[in-house]
Amino acid sequence: DDDDDDDDDDDDGPSGRRLVRRILQQFYDEMCGTRWIENEGWGDSDVDHCAWLGIVCDRSGNVVQIDMTFNNLSGDCSSGDGDLSNTKLDRITSLTSIRLGGNAFRFDPSEEPDPLPPQRIPSWDYSRLETLTELDMFGNGLTGPIPSGISEAESIITLMLNDNELSGRVPSGTLSRLQFLTKLNLGQNFLSGTIFEQGRLCQNTAQEDGYLGIFVTDCTPDSNGNFPGPGYVDCRCCTQCTPRAVPLPA
Repeated sequence: DDDDDDDDDDDDGPSGRRLVRRILQQFYDEMCGTRWIENEGWGDSDVDHCAWLGIVCDRSGNVVQIDMTFNNLSGDCSSGDGDLSNTKLDRITSLTSIRLGGNAFRFDPSEEPDPLPPQRIPSWDYSRLETLTELDMFGNGLTGPIPSGISEAESIITLMLNDNELSGRVPSGTLSRLQFLTKLNLGQNFLSGTIFEQGRLCQNTAQEDGYLGIFVTDCTPDSNGNFPGPGYVDCRCCTQCTPRAVPLPA
């Protein structure tokens, strides 16, 4: 029973490794692992979880990266309710990188008999993820707002939430608390609001590999220097303002 190990958050030692393995197995079950494009090693009792495809461990055997990019993850199987928030990845406290972009988290509401709702950004306890530097969830059809809890993962450097269906106001206060954030992509969403030019986020933006790090959809002012109103992001320090691919929802 996972609840027996609620206080065992560390990866070190046999009990911690057993807990991490169970969390990864639950992730596999919740995200329909039998349908993944690649699932080598997952769930095999004879294979150490550090050898499961997409899992990277450090020399001490702690899981530091999960990379499931473009691997056909979804939540529409009978083994669970398909909610990313229930996967408990936040309890793998050694993680430095979570890459879940380009998957099938958007559910077709016409599916019968019981369609699952669209996914949102997971409501994990981000304060557990003290070493997380990269969170990549682009292209997953995620809906709803950007949760304020993300700011509790204080070591994040790269945050990729582009090409989803996120809505609401950009939580500038939340983002400004991420003191190491230098690459942010919010393009192709339905966000509005302001990213303050004087904020820490803009101050952190630095030239790397020929480009700067802040990308937001529809943040270009009109000919008078004003922003068009709701549905646009005021971000005068943004690197790139991409046109919205689809109109705002009515």
